Amino acid sequence: MTDTFYKQLLCINKPCRYINGEYNVIPPKAKARLRIALCFPDAYELGCSNLGMAIIYSLANSLAGISAERCFSPLPDAEARLRKLGEPLRSLESRRPLADFDLLAFSVPYQLNYTNLLATLDLAGLPLLSAERNQRHPLVIAGGYSVYNPEPLAPFVDAFLIGEGEEAGVEIFELLVELAGAEKEVKLAELAKLPGVYVPSFYEVNDDIWSKPTPTKEHGAPQRIEARLVSDLDRCFTPETLLVANTAVIHDRVSVEISRGCPQGCRFCIAGMVQRPYRERSPQRIVELSERLLSTTGFDEVSLMALSPAEHTFFPTIMGELTTALAARRIGVALPSLRLDCDPRETLSLTQSVRPTQLTFAPEAASDRLRRVINKHLTEEEISTTIEAVFASGVNSVKLYFMVGLPTETDEDVEAIPELCRRIINRSRQANPRATMTVNVSPFIPQPHSPFQWAKQLSTEELTERLSIIRQRLPRRVQMKRHNLHIAQLEGIFVRGSRHLSSALLSAFSLGARFDGWHEHFNRERWQEAFASSGINPADYLKGPEESGELPWDHISAGADKDYLKAEWARALSAEETEICKQVSCRLCGACSEERQLSFAGEGSVHIISEREAKEKPRKNWRLRFIFRKQGDAVYLSHLDLMRELRMALRRSNMPTAYSEGYNPQVRLALGQALGVGIVGEREVGEVVLSDFVQSDRFVQTVNGVLRQGIELESAAYLGERATPLSKVNLSVYRIEVSPTRQVQPDGKTLVQKIEEVKSIEMLPVIRKGKERRLNLQEQLTHLSLSPSESEKAIIYAHIHHISGATLRIEELLQLLGLSLSEEGVQVIREGQVVAGGLGQLVSPLDRSLLGFVSGR
Repeated sequence: MTDTFYKQLLCINKPCRYINGEYNVIPPKAKARLRIALCFPDAYELGCSNLGMAIIYSLANSLAGISAERCFSPLPDAEARLRKLGEPLRSLESRRPLADFDLLAFSVPYQLNYTNLLATLDLAGLPLLSAERNQRHPLVIAGGYSVYNPEPLAPFVDAFLIGEGEEAGVEIFELLVELAGAEKEVKLAELAKLPGVYVPSFYEVNDDIWSKPTPTKEHGAPQRIEARLVSDLDRCFTPETLLVANTAVIHDRVSVEISRGCPQGCRFCIAGMVQRPYRERSPQRIVELSERLLSTTGFDEVSLMALSPAEHTFFPTIMGELTTALAARRIGVALPSLRLDCDPRETLSLTQSVRPTQLTFAPEAASDRLRRVINKHLTEEEISTTIEAVFASGVNSVKLYFMVGLPTETDEDVEAIPELCRRIINRSRQANPRATMTVNVSPFIPQPHSPFQWAKQLSTEELTERLSIIRQRLPRRVQMKRHNLHIAQLEGIFVRGSRHLSSALLSAFSLGARFDGWHEHFNRERWQEAFASSGINPADYLKGPEESGELPWDHISAGADKDYLKAEWARALSAEETEICKQVSCRLCGACSEERQLSFAGEGSVHIISEREAKEKPRKNWRLRFIFRKQGDAVYLSHLDLMRELRMALRRSNMPTAYSEGYNPQVRLALGQALGVGIVGEREVGEVVLSDFVQSDRFVQTVNGVLRQGIELESAAYLGERATPLSKVNLSVYRIEVSPTRQVQPDGKTLVQKIEEVKSIEMLPVIRKGKERRLNLQEQLTHLSLSPSESEKAIIYAHIHHISGATLRIEELLQLLGLSLSEEGVQVIREGQVVAGGLGQLVSPLDRSLLGFVSGR
């Protein structure tokens, strides 16, 4: 972005979403034969949590001659600002316009990201339709979960990667390097020869919305595209470091994938079908990755990622070794969900030992019959016994996931949800009187490539009635959460949609649809207008296809074959279960072959750290005060983001930091008065507690080596028992630089006149948390002056005395002076935080007189 846009970031919510400089960011290569913009069509916080995005980012940059940068969807306020300024959307790393890249590679995990994908192309200044882009434009490729049915996006995307990208990504990128400078049609023709690559312009569809795309004669594209699958999780490319985001993200932790697929065979689940056969990563590799990623990022939690983590052959071994190794470092181990058909007590004792997390279980259905329909291998007794054991272990709250609107569901099945919750909570309260539950009820959405792809999706009216029954009958101590039914309906339309939906998608985008999966941004009326103007009846998609007919995704071969899915659909309608996948390749579903086999970890013996080494050393508290700078892009970090970055850097540095006690142990770190977003800090102050002595200069040097760009420690000193506390560092010294164009205000007054007016104010009314407060400006604004400058800039110095209660903010002072932090020609620097002594004396926080110096140290 230009400096103009960056200045205006202060007018945008959470500006740290749009800046570079994160720790572990990969600098763009000066000379590259292929420049890739990895685009995630959702917010920064979601994209930085996406494991697939992280894998491709590291993979592409590991290849010779290839440079990959990132771009995330700007939120509506940032998009409006870009359009107002006439600025194109650019990458984060080099701020290069997206139109200047060779390839835009989209990772699209969710159907309701589609309008954001179109917005990205539009903000880049590119034609939206693939047919209107030529060799002068970047090639557009998309992958991710949502493109197992790629048809609604087909007119906008040049090529799709179907399936897993670790091996296919290398083939695609290296092919495009070889074809640099070639015509677009040549590139697409060669890409279409790669397994797993679908080029939609080489296929045609008829007027039937359920028709299967067929290859055109002139291009010779394959009849079916075989989804790519990685056979060996231990040998496939896996990043050994992760980029650390500027702010807390959705999954703010290290994620380590321990398996892919799921042997359970739940009939509603697309992931469990398309990721067949089930594959496991070895325990040794899981532990190695966890250790490596934690040491290079500074996160305080590792999450073992899988559709069902406890399915792993050596799950207890992995959990035991990791928690033993990480407990002394106050690092927790989290799981996305726990199984309901096993004794959870051992797992609970491990996952809750360091940093207790929300426990989640997914019965999905409340009656035994409906669980047989969906092939969920659970009985009510197993569910009740497991959750009762969880509460008996001391856990006070759990979350349960249910679906409503499943095939063959009756009123009795709906009523079974609150009744099951009642029985569970009544049993559990005998073991734990504080037991409470949260029930998350989601509408069932039929998924392609699953046995339920032929099912009907209920209308919002039908779902509302069923949800109302559940809410009215749930017992006290059970809280219900539900999804937006209109958003779920839109998802259901596009998840099984055909290429015919592209006109409605384009229309909705033109009407302003963005972030459709976000409740606060979703607009139902826009979509109703878009469908009407495109002549599309959404109900045609919701009622589902005929079992005997074609499907818009029949040209995609992923996981289980269609005959198996039909057989499973018939078994579901008869409420018959199918056994889980065994440790052999049965070949019944068609997913296994000579090349693709069930893969179970063959080594369960792992050892990282001895029990003696895991014990904590005796600890003593050493308080260290430090001075640091915050500048460059780092000025856009909030106070909380700055605290997070410093804590993570201290963990990365392996400093012997002390931790707080209680529910969520944290590095014992404190900072001085919060520095506003957009303000440079030249001498900020903080304190950390160490459990062992480290030379202060070594502390500074080591921590600086692992800090993100724009944050740098300057000096540090130890504190004695009688040291002046950090709360006594009570005065901020500001320097406000004003360009010549802003030295006379719109009202005609000069800065000198404005300063005199402010100095005459005694009490200033301000709003704090919705209430009016009155600030004593004579007491808080202890100095305000205009100083001569060698340049044409005017320099204003201001001293703000922080007192208990409401304190004057620098933004409020700027407003009184007729200035704004977000406008051109105004920059604010906090020169330091000091202790206000007697007779106007200002004392540095590291002054020897304040340290309560420890003799001999």
